Amino acid sequence: MDNNVWRVGAYLRLSVDDGDDKIESNSITNQRKLINQYCKSKDDLAILNYYEDDGFTGTDFNRPGFKELLSDIKENNINCVIVKDLSRFGRNYIEVGNYLEQVFPAYGIRFIAIGDNIDSYKDPNSLNNMVVPFKNLMNDEYARDISNKVKSVFRSKIANDELCGGGQPYGYIRGKNIEGKSRFIVDPEPAEIVRKIFDYALEGYSKQQIADILNEMCVDSPSYYREITLRKKQGKKINSFKSKNKWYESSINRILRNEVYVGDMIQNKTKRINYKLHDAIKQPRSEWSILKDAHEPIISREKFQLVQDIVLNRDNRKTKHGSMLLFSGHLRCSDCHQSLISYTSKVQDGTDDMKRYYCCRGYRRKKSNCSSHSISEDELKELVLKAINTQINLMIDINTIITQSLNDKKSIIDNKIMKKNISECQNEIKNISKLKLNVYSDYKSGLLSESDYFEFKNVYENKISELQRKIETLEKQIEDSNKIIDEITNGAKWIKEFTKRKGLKELNRNVINELIDWIYVTEDKNIEIKFKYQDKFNLLANNLSYFKNDK
Repeated sequence: MDNNVWRVGAYLRLSVDDGDDKIESNSITNQRKLINQYCKSKDDLAILNYYEDDGFTGTDFNRPGFKELLSDIKENNINCVIVKDLSRFGRNYIEVGNYLEQVFPAYGIRFIAIGDNIDSYKDPNSLNNMVVPFKNLMNDEYARDISNKVKSVFRSKIANDELCGGGQPYGYIRGKNIEGKSRFIVDPEPAEIVRKIFDYALEGYSKQQIADILNEMCVDSPSYYREITLRKKQGKKINSFKSKNKWYESSINRILRNEVYVGDMIQNKTKRINYKLHDAIKQPRSEWSILKDAHEPIISREKFQLVQDIVLNRDNRKTKHGSMLLFSGHLRCSDCHQSLISYTSKVQDGTDDMKRYYCCRGYRRKKSNCSSHSISEDELKELVLKAINTQINLMIDINTIITQSLNDKKSIIDNKIMKKNISECQNEIKNISKLKLNVYSDYKSGLLSESDYFEFKNVYENKISELQRKIETLEKQIEDSNKIIDEITNGAKWIKEFTKRKGLKELNRNVINELIDWIYVTEDKNIEIKFKYQDKFNLLANNLSYFKNDK
């Protein structure tokens, strides 16, 4: 190449964040066309390469196209950089100034911004002119203004229950609901994989084991699935990059933790530091925007919560041999609350048979002053099965009593009576308040002495306080009654979890996972069980007398 000809690197940039996509002349195609026409009109310019950053903000220089450009500058492959205008080069006032005034001159780079009539070689003053830093400052301020407008639009959409941002979780695609609002729509094929992942977790497989299973089944990973789906929509050729098509423990963890699968739309989980620093920082949950039941769930709330208990519990895993202990992840010491660990020991009957036992982890590993709390698996099975059946029978009895009461409309009638009593108390308060006001008028007019007035006043105020307390008691009774009625009439799933297992004869992992949170083992080989839905059960049990006929 002629030494008098400059080796040109044409830099092209477009960003939605900067609002550049709103201006047709800023498209990558038009930038390329303008630069080509300019270089053809000059005998000393030859384009060696194009460097594109399509979809990258100008507020920082962490862009792949620009990094490639900078690398070629340092290797002396190019000695001239051309852009459509300064805003295509960047919108960060300080960094743009640094490259134009420090970096490019140090490497002997000629810089041309066509739309701003800047050419650092032919007209050095064009770069040193006060107009240049002013334009850079205006570009910077433009980026700030656009950033604020985008944030405002996002806030408005979130307030209007609209789905913002461009991402979509594995198992969903973006679409519109019947109201025309942006929502997640179930994508059947990956949704089925999500269900399998949750089922595997419930079966006790670790996150890494689940990833290994999916890789063995040749299931497309979320990133690979998104790529081929996008390329199909765009009519592009699907490149073969199977080496990237792999599941990892981290991808399984993200799916198992994501509340979107129960049907909730969760937004505002992260935010940018400012319009120049694009690293996202996590927001506290109190700042999240959560819209319940915004879209069709893939996983039930009950199953999701079960999995959270397992994911958070490292003891609840299959062994390397693929087996899982019946009580794994549910046993705790009643004194120190550490988990119980299992061990095997020979049966003292002269045979080589082995028997499984559980004991306090702190005691076994000498990490606490706790006692052993040792119990055999056989003893534990017998105690737990008995306790579960007792709980099932209690639940059936309570359910029968309350259902019968509702069928007889007794509770509804009682609620009406209590509401009538509240109304009567309120009317009585109004009448007493009028009497109190009349007494005050008589006192002011001299018909009542001061001592008589205060005596009447105290009597009336005490009566009003008594009536107000009665109203509060009645309102609380109605509130509790309505809660219980809702639990029964809505066919609460948690009640069915118990009643459907009437006459349970054998324990298995599903029963324990679905009915029990923790089993606390005492030193004298007794157990205390914390059942799931304990608060709801207590509410029914504590208010049972309200529904009995002998109330």
